Amino acid sequence: MAKTLGLDFEDLHTFSVVARLKSFSRAAENLRVAQSALSRRVQRLEYQFGMPLLERHSRGVRATEAGMFLLTKIEWLEGEVDKIQQDMIALKNSLVGELRLALPHGVIQFLAVKIIELYRDRCPGMKLRIVEGKSSSNQDAVLDGTVDAAMVYDPVCGTEITMLPILFERRLIVGPAEPSAAFAWLKDLQNFPAAKLSMLPLILPSSPHHIRQAVEAAADKCGITLNIALEIDGLSALRTMVKNGLGYTVLPYGPVHQDIEAHTLTGLPIIDPVLECMVGILYRTSRQDSRALIELTKVIREVVQSLRQNPYWRSI
Repeated sequence: MAKTLGLDFEDLHTFSVVARLKSFSRAAENLRVAQSALSRRVQRLEYQFGMPLLERHSRGVRATEAGMFLLTKIEWLEGEVDKIQQDMIALKNSLVGELRLALPHGVIQFLAVKIIELYRDRCPGMKLRIVEGKSSSNQDAVLDGTVDAAMVYDPVCGTEITMLPILFERRLIVGPAEPSAAFAWLKDLQNFPAAKLSMLPLILPSSPHHIRQAVEAAADKCGITLNIALEIDGLSALRTMVKNGLGYTVLPYGPVHQDIEAHTLTGLPIIDPVLECMVGILYRTSRQDSRALIELTKVIREVVQSLRQNPYWRSI
């Protein structure tokens, strides 16, 4: 194996200045270093290469053939060093890579596109991949590293997870567009008292879903017994059951906002107590200094802030 010469970049730079200025005295003035120090650096290079690099004459010095060859290489090397500096500055100011963001079914419809567009504008070198999943599954995905960040309803986190709250979302009692005669009284309500939950056949996710837990906690507070007609864990199936008049459910505004606006479902905010869910952004605490994640959380906050005129949302 060939031995390296252990070259000192300062020696190479010193030689290049002397060779370009063709004078030790002018080089010493330029570098603000004693001539003797410059001479020692050039002599060290000549010793390492085993050939003279400069030859003296009455008006100063000039590079030998070997010296000219070395000067060409040093100029190339200095250009590469400058390029490295520029590339590192560019890297500092721009991000390159991929992030995976998990969004719950309830918010993906009206947040995903806005998040992708704004993040792409802010970080053009980053690729953002959206993963859709249940809120509880999204939290597990952060823990096992399947995704880099996730939006989760009512997250409960340990020290290994960092959570940034971004909004509170009202929970609604959601029913078919046209209630049956037995529930026609719902048409007269602007809000839905939680104490009346016992009067409806409810279609809810099974425990420990965050909606089921919130509804059961409200029922305990009101001293009522819930009428659980069906347990459905899939959002799409749950909405279909409600549309077909098989019962009522409790959901945040996000998953049903399109249905409510299209008048295929109805939704009344629950009061006494008000049922709200907190939505937070989760990522592993070990990645809290990631610039890509920091920029992503900023983007999500901005997108949420832009929607804060929604009466069912209360941004943080």
